[in-house]
Amino acid sequence: MKSKGYSSKAKLTKRLIEETPAASGANVFIWDTEADRLALRITPSGHRSFIFQYTRNGRDRRMTLGQYGKQLTIHKARKKAEKMRLEVLNGGDPAQKKQETLKAPTVGMLRDEFLAHYISSQKLSTSLAYRCCWIHIAKHLGEGTLVSAVRWQHVAAMHRALGNTGKLTMANRVVAVLHASWELARNWEWIEKDASNPGRGHKRYAEQHRGAACTSEQLNSIGAAIRLEKGSIPSLAFTYAMLTGCRPGEATAMKWTDVDLRRRLWSLPAAKTGPRVVYLGQSAADLLASVPRMSEYVFSGRSGGHLLSLRVVWDRIQKRADLPPTLRIYDVVRHTFISAALELGIPLERVKRLAGHAIGSDITARYTHLKAETYLADADRVSAHLWAALQLEAPESSNVRAFPAAAHDCEPEPSFKVNRAKSK
Repeated sequence: MKSKGYSSKAKLTKRLIEETPAASGANVFIWDTEADRLALRITPSGHRSFIFQYTRNGRDRRMTLGQYGKQLTIHKARKKAEKMRLEVLNGGDPAQKKQETLKAPTVGMLRDEFLAHYISSQKLSTSLAYRCCWIHIAKHLGEGTLVSAVRWQHVAAMHRALGNTGKLTMANRVVAVLHASWELARNWEWIEKDASNPGRGHKRYAEQHRGAACTSEQLNSIGAAIRLEKGSIPSLAFTYAMLTGCRPGEATAMKWTDVDLRRRLWSLPAAKTGPRVVYLGQSAADLLASVPRMSEYVFSGRSGGHLLSLRVVWDRIQKRADLPPTLRIYDVVRHTFISAALELGIPLERVKRLAGHAIGSDITARYTHLKAETYLADADRVSAHLWAALQLEAPESSNVRAFPAAAHDCEPEPSFKVNRAKSK
């Protein structure tokens, strides 16, 4: 390969490189006399970079090593050129190797494939959690890093960095997602089958398990705050979640077609632990009977879809009830329901069924099939207990505040008109 432009030989120095002028319409090549096959290339625009040239199978091949100053010094360029010279002498082909490396799977490519295929069947909340974990993985490892180049110590440093910021749970989840992703890379043959998984063998942080059940006084305050909502759809959804112990996202997305008010059953085809049935206590069933049917969803948003979240109404209730900031909506909805059920003397295995938790590995529990009436009686006791603690009035359809499906917000503004039944 003949150099197109002006070519000369000299010992490359800082002064020579910076003072040699560019040529109009042609490249300038200065071949270093200190390092074999190393040259400085100066383009007509004045761009200066180091190149390495060698012969493979009778053909001259040229590689750009890096830009002078920003990427490489003269000393580093010579060391890099010497390393490549030895590689060529041993039968290697640096240019071909570079091309293969550019085509090799990167961390960014693995992220895209993982998110596209692995989480396609997951629930929205799960997929969002995976995406959040991958944000940390790509940030710490680098999107352009080769999957095969990631080592155990790289993951350990990422885990430690997240832990040092206090994100202990996130640090553990990130390592778990990385481990699963690299197992998929192995199955896809992106890495060698016998390559070690860099996410394996990391000591996880001890996670602080949060959670608290509401006291009687707090339930009274929450009930007073709910009454101030004057029958808004979000407050009904929030109350319903409390009376059933369901997850907030399950309540907001429930459909009328999944509810059988006569039998007091609510089918959840895609719950967290798999398809399950929620047994509705009489108080919860009465509340559902009072909700107007404005769309296919029980708790409709103003756009005609379902409520997106209970976060807004919870923030208002938490403020009005003067609840501690550490008390979460999950504590009020799930922890309180389960704690109330146990305090009422309902056996743990039946409480698990009411709350939609996995029954576990106990064989006897798997062989236990109680009648629906048993669980309905349990649900009656818990929902009646919570209803009394909240001190709410019996729901009536005329108490429910409806709103037109005109805006895009997830719940009505407090300024909407209130339709209340006349006091008796």
